[in-house]
Amino acid sequence: MNFLKTLYTLSFITFLISCATDPLIEIEEYDMYDKAKEDSINKNEINDSNIYIKNVNEAYDRIHLMLDTKWTPLAAIPNVNSTNGYKKNSTYKGMPYSSTKEIDKYIGFDVSINTFLSAVNNPYSLLYTEDISTRNVSSYGFTYHGDECGPYMGIHCTDFVAYSLGFPLPWITAQYNYLSDIGFLEIVKDRTTSGIKKLDILWTKGHVRLITDIILNEDSSINKILVSESLKNLPRTTSYTKTEIKSLLQKNNQIIYRYSGLNHIPSIVNPLNSIPLKLEYNNDICTYRGDYATFRKGEKIILNYNLKSIGNWSEIELYRYDQLIQTLEIDKNNHGYDITNLNLEYGKYKARLKGDNIFSDYTYFEILETIVTFNNENEEQIITFSSANGTPIYFLYCYDNGWNMGTHIFTETERNQGYARINSLRMLQEEHETADRFFNKKTYLKVFFQGEYGRVTNTPILTDLY
Repeated sequence: MNFLKTLYTLSFITFLISCATDPLIEIEEYDMYDKAKEDSINKNEINDSNIYIKNVNEAYDRIHLMLDTKWTPLAAIPNVNSTNGYKKNSTYKGMPYSSTKEIDKYIGFDVSINTFLSAVNNPYSLLYTEDISTRNVSSYGFTYHGDECGPYMGIHCTDFVAYSLGFPLPWITAQYNYLSDIGFLEIVKDRTTSGIKKLDILWTKGHVRLITDIILNEDSSINKILVSESLKNLPRTTSYTKTEIKSLLQKNNQIIYRYSGLNHIPSIVNPLNSIPLKLEYNNDICTYRGDYATFRKGEKIILNYNLKSIGNWSEIELYRYDQLIQTLEIDKNNHGYDITNLNLEYGKYKARLKGDNIFSDYTYFEILETIVTFNNENEEQIITFSSANGTPIYFLYCYDNGWNMGTHIFTETERNQGYARINSLRMLQEEHETADRFFNKKTYLKVFFQGEYGRVTNTPILTDLY
């Protein structure tokens, strides 16, 4: 068997991915990150230097993964610019661009980078069989309505910034003013180069960038400023001179935001934001969403297996936790086994291939219970939620294409009591300054639940808010 072993150091990560093939994926060394970490830490300016140092270090680790991870598709993957997409056997650097708002597969929040990489190396994964753009191409009968979409998993500008800094969820640019009103973000009043710090956010309508380094001359004057962003089709870092950054700040009503969360421990910690010391992936079998995937109860689940090695195997063993619950006969004329009709209960699962006294390694996935109801009571909406094995994080209202109308993070009290009472009209007015334009389309409710491997939502509920 071959395994994925992730060895982490401050500036070098090597991924050995499996599930169908074993290409070497490297994140190249880039001195910017180590130096930027050191230079960002000024103990005289912070309340708790240990927390700040930890959060800054983790932010640069995540930036490193977003920008520098290399991956090589086994077949063409659609992107937002071309039907040819990301080309087979071409190596790309950085997480692919895709606004996955309809299906909630943002890399870093909903799926881990490791899960994405295992899907890249599974030739039957949804990255290759699904086109979530408006071209509506599906191998499994799914319908997609989104725009600015390409790969089944991806990032966009706000997801890149939010994941890098450690936000609990990827708010859209239209909500940044609201985030400053509630104190989550600070508007930097000094909009000159003297007022900018590393990890500040450059906001303009519809787009955000992140200042990842400020390089000084020997006399401490600014030499250049590095700005990183997620773009079609890959993220990039651009070097600006002092004059160029002034010009950038002056156009398009640019606003500088600073994340106050770098100075304290966030109230909700996303486990996907930690850098794994070691992960092992099965080389012969994984779900069509990749290894360590998360599903909601009732979703379609297919186990893909490697046809190149299928001669060694005759059965699939399926376990719930550590108990064997099913032995499934392999169809050697197919590359996958649809286990949807087994109606599996919520819980953690693993599966492996079995032959004559030999076994593959396990692939792992989880199924979360996602029970949600929606009711009106006078001018308020009552949203109830429960899960035996998932943590409710937040809800949002959206259109059928996933466009975010409004978001609410559950308080600790709401999570404990299992419901939130919300004046939705007031919430939308606060987050977007006006709500009138929202109530002319079908409006859906999605509640996000956090599992050990990722996030899923309930089946979207059609509300009567329109």
